[in-house]
Amino acid sequence: RRGGLASPLINAKSSAHDTESYDFSTLYTNLNHDSLISNINWCLGKAFNNHNRKYVSFKSLSSKTPFFTNKLTNNNYNFDLSNSTILHTWLVHNTFFKCGNVTVTQNIGIPMGDNQAPYQANLVLYKDEFIFIEKLCRNKNLHIAKCFNNTHRFLDDINPKNNFGHFNFYKNGIYSPGFIINKENLDNNRTSMLEIDMFINPNNKFTTFLYDKRENFGFPIVKYPSTKSNIHSSTIYNVFVTQLIRYSRVCNDLKYFLIALKSIFQNMESKGCKRYILMKKLFKYLTKKDILNRYNMTLDFNDIYFIISSYLKN
Repeated sequence: RRGGLASPLINAKSSAHDTESYDFSTLYTNLNHDSLISNINWCLGKAFNNHNRKYVSFKSLSSKTPFFTNKLTNNNYNFDLSNSTILHTWLVHNTFFKCGNVTVTQNIGIPMGDNQAPYQANLVLYKDEFIFIEKLCRNKNLHIAKCFNNTHRFLDDINPKNNFGHFNFYKNGIYSPGFIINKENLDNNRTSMLEIDMFINPNNKFTTFLYDKRENFGFPIVKYPSTKSNIHSSTIYNVFVTQLIRYSRVCNDLKYFLIALKSIFQNMESKGCKRYILMKKLFKYLTKKDILNRYNMTLDFNDIYFIISSYLKN
């Protein structure tokens, strides 16, 4: 969600207090199959109902666009809640691995190697989180429940903000047994989440910018295509535009947007790209997507060219 990790509502009130990051080190390997089946069945129960979601229908077994319906549809593959739970249970209990002449069955952990594994992991955690928040509300602990309003999770990465330590206190009681949850940051004023680094600035707002752990590898990383390759030049310049989109979504401060911009300019120029074409692409993107207003800038092309050119020299 755009702006989700930056928490615009918190920044609007200048009320940033803390930010943390956690990681599940055993999400796919230690989950008991009974818990896996139980949690997924619970989620399926929430998805189906007897009104307008009685069946999920597929036009073919390879279809990626199923739809819910309240009645059986001819010439389609239809599954109700009972069918779905039976199929999922069978899938979990019938995962095998072959190594040479030895065939073994997986009896713990989420079955890996199939497309559904990340979705299973996500739904297992979702059920536990739903029950935890529901319990807090039922027990009138609304203040604590509201502290989780700015907690975001992407699969096995969790980022609580303005949580006042409640996630760290409750984490072992939120999720199913067998998970090991590690705190990743030491200073609650700064952390990283996925491709985003964030810290609390002196104005009590969250500042977000790009995070790339590859920069700490100690050797150069090949990131972008070269004009000397067989890739068409228009595709190469479009890569530049897609990175601008990413930078403007991640960086909520002009300073860090310019730092990222300087890096990609230097990288793509070293690959043979022309600066004036990069400038044209940049100006078109900034004006078309109204990025200038986001950074409180009202500049024309010559102003932008002068600023960026001067910045690249430093």
